[in-house]
Amino acid sequence: MYRLLQALEKECDGAFHQDTFKKIVKYNSLHFLLNFYIFCKLQGRAISKEERNKLRHYAILHVLFDNFFDEKTLSIYQIKSMTFSPETYTPATFEEKVFLKSGLFLLAEVKDREEYLQVCKKILDTQIDSLEQFNSSIAYQRLHDITFQKGGYAISLCRFFMDTPIRDAEKNCWFLLGELVQLSTDIFDIYQDLQDGIQTIPLYLQDAYAMEKLYEQKTEEMKAMMLRLPFPLSRQKDFRILMMSIVSFGFVGTAHLKDLQAGKQYLPDLRALPRKALIVDMEKYINMKRWLSISFRLGNMK
Repeated sequence: MYRLLQALEKECDGAFHQDTFKKIVKYNSLHFLLNFYIFCKLQGRAISKEERNKLRHYAILHVLFDNFFDEKTLSIYQIKSMTFSPETYTPATFEEKVFLKSGLFLLAEVKDREEYLQVCKKILDTQIDSLEQFNSSIAYQRLHDITFQKGGYAISLCRFFMDTPIRDAEKNCWFLLGELVQLSTDIFDIYQDLQDGIQTIPLYLQDAYAMEKLYEQKTEEMKAMMLRLPFPLSRQKDFRILMMSIVSFGFVGTAHLKDLQAGKQYLPDLRALPRKALIVDMEKYINMKRWLSISFRLGNMK
């Protein structure tokens, strides 16, 4: 990853902001590479060198795409042009040059360009829709749809970078994983979302128990879909254990919220709490213990 980023800096005559550099490395290793490893293991194989390279470029695209929206450095029209007409777009900044290079690389590598671009459009549309989350009066159903579509499409785009064909059940698992990861992220990011004025499902519900119920429902959907995977039982078992180790982070987050709620009907005013109270610190013994316990229980389901 470091070599690719440094090569792009030299080739595009610029440098990544330190925070952007770190975020790209984090997304590649923790969010994309780990998930990809689980699905490759399900197929009974290791990740290829080519797949690793495609994931690196997607991590770059993903982070720069978010930056363009968050920092409002480009118009939606410019972002659309870079994504869907990269061959004719003229970049003006270092970040645009890098985005185009990684985007063109992936377009040349994916096997189904038409479907890939359709999912890219879904990602762009949901990113635009997510601007509605700055409205504290957003309707719950709208917030629900934006949250799950945003997470589902962003993670499931990874499936296009696999060297081998995948079945419908695998595609559905990719999407469900994205939904769960997004919901879990919203729990872990409560403090920052409050600072940024972003409405999320945890902030809307103001109820740790309702949040846990929603996360359980989505987890049950994932468990049901995993039972439909047409692979040997031994691989299914390994897949289930690894997948549930990721899903379990969300339950650690809801357990933390329940501690804050302390058996009352609703959470306290989260804006009045210090940052330390809202952060789910995975280095704490209690949270690590919860994660191991929940992972073991979910991973060994019948």
